Amino acid sequence: NGKDVTNEEELRELLGRFFCSPALRDTALRRVQEFKTWFDSQGEFAFYASSLLFAYDTEKKDVCRMGLIDFANVEATKNKTEDLTGIATACETLVRVMSSLKPFDPAAR
Repeated sequence: NGKDVTNEEELRELLGRFFCSPALRDTALRRVQEFKTWFDSQGEFAFYASSLLFAYDTEKKDVCRMGLIDFANVEATKNKTEDLTGIATACETLVRVMSSLKPFDPAAR
């Protein structure tokens, strides 16, 4: 939409538009939860300026794939307290927002 997302409601609307089927919303949420579980359990690396990439087949719209990309600024850490990336907070926000996604209704805009 060309605008910055500034709050959770705008994020919810954007993600609801992107994940345009129940199957996509379900698999995307599951992928984020799996990533969060892994990230919370690891303390070896801090991923600065990395991104989550979501992709799906636009014809089938049935399965969302997700990956962590942009590893240019990965730092080794000795424990989780050294990780100042904010990824844990981002994952919590994504899970909270994605758990409440509803089908996008263009008439509601």
